Amino acid sequence: MHDLKGKTVFITGGARRLGRAMCVAAAEAGANVAFTYLTSVDDANQTVRLIERAGAKLFAIKCDVRSENMVARTVERVT
Repeated sequence: MHDLKGKTVFITGGARRLGRAMCVAAAEAGANVAFTYLTSVDDANQTVRLIERAGAKLFAIKCDVRSENMVARTVERVT
């Protein structure tokens, strides 16, 4: 993974499986991480704990990416 210090990554579906792995890898590479989740607060909280262990700042945002308005509001919050 590249050095991502000073960067922020935005990952949709970051609460589980591949999305979680991408969040953690980005955090371990030095990035701040913003990720969305839809249904599982428990899974999102687990991802948050893993990102925090890597020392990254983060945003975990409930968002239905099928909704253009929700995505626009989420991107606004992150940027």
